[in-house]
Amino acid sequence: MYLAWWNSLDVISILSTASRFAVPVLGLLVVVFGFQESKLRARAQETQRQKTEAAIDDARTRARNAEERLTPRSVSQSQRAKFIEAVKNVPKGKLSVYSFMSADPGTIQYANQVRDMVVAAGFDSGIMVGMSIGGGQIPVGAAIAVKDAKSQPAFAGDVQRAFAEAGIPLGGMIDATVPTDEVKIVIGLKPE
Repeated sequence: MYLAWWNSLDVISILSTASRFAVPVLGLLVVVFGFQESKLRARAQETQRQKTEAAIDDARTRARNAEERLTPRSVSQSQRAKFIEAVKNVPKGKLSVYSFMSADPGTIQYANQVRDMVVAAGFDSGIMVGMSIGGGQIPVGAAIAVKDAKSQPAFAGDVQRAFAEAGIPLGGMIDATVPTDEVKIVIGLKPE
């Protein structure tokens, strides 16, 4: 007797009508939530793809950097031509190129190329690259040295600018062992 209302025709009609609306609503909810899940899944996949691409780009950059560190320096034909052109009207003098006995073969080879470029430009650089045995740490990069900044050879500043124009920057230094009328180029280890 408690469920007498359940057997009434009105309740059954209401339930039937409600089910007609409920099924499409439930179907619509399934479609909406399915679409939402698909968007979230696509977003997660895109984020993962971006992270993977970033990791690959980072690995490629590190590989290029490692390759550059392992590739010996060299004086390109373009650098050589720019240097020679930049000093063609500069007074010439003694311009020695030094490296270090304990430097790696790539550094010594680079020093020889710099010396060849200097000689081709008309400077007196002697027969061989000067080799400084010296103690202590081998410098990094390249530098131009004179005995005294106040009484340096006339061509010293022009030579430093010509090296810079050729894409070979030289730091400046004072070296009491350099003869007064001479400029010394010191080739150290390859910068990292």
